[in-house]
Amino acid sequence: MAYGINTTNKCWDTPQYTVIPLCATPDTYLFIDQLHFTARAHQFIADAARKLLEKCKEFFKSHRSIFSV
Repeated sequence: MAYGINTTNKCWDTPQYTVIPLCATPDTYLFIDQLHFTARAHQFIADAARKLLEKCKEFFKSHRSIFSV
């Protein structure tokens, strides 16, 4: 369980493809079902993307003369 998230099981079990109640603690799972991430997983991805974009922004700011035409 990395970061307190269950990465092995899914929160929503849909063996018969019918609607069933959602698990009590969806934020402790990586996947809500077989294919879809939970909101918490999306937040981890968004946070990582933001950090990467901030680093890229600083890199391009400091190397502006190299990339100018």
